[in-house]
Amino acid sequence: MEKREILKETELFVLDMDGTFYLDTDVLDGALDFLEEVKKAGKRYVFFTNNSSKSPKTYIDKLAKMGCYIKRNQIITSGDVMIQYLKEYYPEKKVYLVGTPDLEENFRENGILLSFYTQNHFKPFDTRITASQNNEPHTLHQLLKFI
Repeated sequence: MEKREILKETELFVLDMDGTFYLDTDVLDGALDFLEEVKKAGKRYVFFTNNSSKSPKTYIDKLAKMGCYIKRNQIITSGDVMIQYLKEYYPEKKVYLVGTPDLEENFRENGILLSFYTQNHFKPFDTRITASQNNEPHTLHQLLKFI
């Protein structure tokens, strides 16, 4: 199938992010041009990432710094998928979250009730620093000691 046919026949493009649309802080060649062609054709696109360590807002800000301006409904993280799962199968139940502050913010903004202990007793691993810089035991180790 030719590229123009794909664009013509496809209503929604689901795009991975890191390594597919950008590397670190650089948009890959042709990525922004592709989005413009999708828009011109009257089609839609969403970004999807399996990395829940950053909030959708963090990703929106990161993409904006690269010249890609999207709205909240154009990005889905694995954290968003988990939020929907929790709302469907565990509505209004307290959740013990082992994750980053960005993930915690996303859960709270979406009405997920978090256990008191999530914020006050355990420290999530900080993805912004390397393991050699971070010698403290983190969440799961701390949780095992608590149990």
